[in-house]
Amino acid sequence: MRKCLQGRSIGGSGPHIDHRYFYLDSESRGRYSCGLARQAITEFLRQHAEENIFLGSDWYNTLEAFKNNPSVIGFTVEQIVISKIASAGLHSGNVQLPPAKNFPFDDNFVRLSKDRPPTYYVPLRFNQKAIDALFVSVDQKKKTAYLVPIQITVAKQHKDSESAFFADLPIWLRGLEDFKVKVTFVWIHDGERGCAQVKEKLKALRSRTVGVNPDYEVLWVDIAQVDVELANTLARIDMF
Repeated sequence: MRKCLQGRSIGGSGPHIDHRYFYLDSESRGRYSCGLARQAITEFLRQHAEENIFLGSDWYNTLEAFKNNPSVIGFTVEQIVISKIASAGLHSGNVQLPPAKNFPFDDNFVRLSKDRPPTYYVPLRFNQKAIDALFVSVDQKKKTAYLVPIQITVAKQHKDSESAFFADLPIWLRGLEDFKVKVTFVWIHDGERGCAQVKEKLKALRSRTVGVNPDYEVLWVDIAQVDVELANTLARIDMF
């Protein structure tokens, strides 16, 4: 994918845009040749641009231009919401997340830092579908860690992202085994707002008992709570 960012320069230094993969159409709108090109430019922007990179008017216009392409709509909504939360925080019910830096990562998992301030970890791999972002706040003195996995969707049906995340929770918590961990799973969607408490679930194996999930809270947040302009745009193109 990196070669999508090589080739002829569009000006300046650093990575270049290869015009075989990115081009302007007859209406001077930016286009890309395939999903891999889209992923490559997204990775680059997440790694090198400001947190609010996906909040310009052009991105809302993209939703209008590609209203008949669910894949582009879903991708664009995810990027706008992540940028909005990183720039303005998320404030809903018991969840009060501050604005914070993004930490993009290119593997399925990343070691959570004990030293980094509150951070939004953003997976760049699109096959990491359990979550779209993970807010992490670690207090070394109190030996506590607060994790907020975030899943963003405009689809009417979606897979069980909560189970997928908790199946991998021991991997996420490598290096934090001696910390007291609190988890709130956040769904950002078009739908009802609400919250629920989920009890710890265990599974008995032949020789031992393992945890399926700890006690955690799940929160459903309507897109309008995050970005009114985005919600209005989606309503206008009949996504809701």
